[in-house]
Amino acid sequence: MPTWWEFVQWVISFRSPHSFDPHWRPAYVFCTPCSFNYNYILKFENIAEEQGQLANIIPMGDRIEQKWENRNDGGLDKSDLTRTYFEMLSDEDIDKLFNIYRTDFDMFGYSFQIR
Repeated sequence: MPTWWEFVQWVISFRSPHSFDPHWRPAYVFCTPCSFNYNYILKFENIAEEQGQLANIIPMGDRIEQKWENRNDGGLDKSDLTRTYFEMLSDEDIDKLFNIYRTDFDMFGYSFQIR
């Protein structure tokens, strides 16, 4: 299994995100959000709250199960976990990684500042 640093080096070595595995493919490539008129877009970092709100709005929303499988944050705070991983990368690597996902950040209203 590669380390985080090795994984990032591998990801930034690709010429096009279109060939990425779906697990790390940018959303704008994977699901073409601009091609559909979505009623709801949930953000993973707030999934428990937003999923509950969505369940109250949609028909048969009571059938939605809230569960989080494969949690692997070790109980760390999100910002501490992010900082720990990004401290392993050079500024150049971070810039390259951000540029791959820049369109997703813009489309979904995220900001990016790590250092």
